[in-house]
Amino acid sequence: MQPTLVLDNIITMDLRRPTAIAAVVKNGVFAFIGDAHTLYNTHREFSNHA
Repeated sequence: MQPTLVLDNIITMDLRRPTAIAAVVKNGVFAFIGDAHTLYNTHREFSNHA
């Protein structure tokens, strides 16, 4: 199954990081939550979507 990229304002339940801009969902589980810059540097499969 292909990972799903989400680029939007995301509200998390993490008190240290209450918001995020980007997320990747793989096999129904969040594989990444953070900012778009870090996403593109750590998940190369999305680097061509910029």
